[in-house]
Amino acid sequence: MNKRKLLAYIMLVVILISTAWYTFAMKYNSYTPKPNLVIIQVNGLTAGMLSCYESSRNQTPNIDLLAYQGKKYLKCFANSNFSSNKDSFNKYTLQAKTDLQNSGYQIAEFSNLSDKKFSEAMMKGYSTDRCTNDAINFVKKFYQNTPFAVFMNYGSLTSDTIIAARHTELSYLGYNTSLYAIDENIGRLFKFFEDMGIADNTVFVFMATTNQTSRNPLPLIVRYPSKIQPNSVSATHCKCSDIFPAIYSMATIKIKS
Repeated sequence: MNKRKLLAYIMLVVILISTAWYTFAMKYNSYTPKPNLVIIQVNGLTAGMLSCYESSRNQTPNIDLLAYQGKKYLKCFANSNFSSNKDSFNKYTLQAKTDLQNSGYQIAEFSNLSDKKFSEAMMKGYSTDRCTNDAINFVKKFYQNTPFAVFMNYGSLTSDTIIAARHTELSYLGYNTSLYAIDENIGRLFKFFEDMGIADNTVFVFMATTNQTSRNPLPLIVRYPSKIQPNSVSATHCKCSDIFPAIYSMATIKIKS
């Protein structure tokens, strides 16, 4: 075999290998799973009430952990005043659920707000704990079969009508036991995702949608290791209604509607 034929043969082999590798890579990328979504919402909360936003009174170590492993936004504001912003955000949330469901997501919402429909005698435990338990049970059922989006509405900082026994002393000291319960349950939820091995393929969003005035910044924290640098901070001005388009873009979720 002369040198010209040998060179042609080598080039052919290189082309075949490159084609095979490209085909494999494209096939692999097409099967890359969509990220799961966990949207955690608290009403009546300002950024300054959390220790990761330099609160000196409240300690929120589990929310702080999300901030340390993700990105913290310093200039997120409500779309409008306290009363109208909640309805506005609910409209965006409803549309997001429809968009995600049309894109193959399993949707679930768990809320403390439903407690208002029941008497205390009918409640099965501290409502924040129960809300988290329901979310965990849902994820156990669906996490292997389809991407899911869990909307966690922990209500407002005054939504719990029952004080958990473990927080009685905090209540006597004048601390907001609802905030401590929310932080604990976010820790429970995140640990469950880690134990199941799905935390890194899940976009965690912690946010408030209302506070007493639209001039106070709202907390907004997003954790998604494949796209967000840990312990990063953004001073970009945004509104809480911007979160869903941003999530779709970051997680490369294609919305059909």
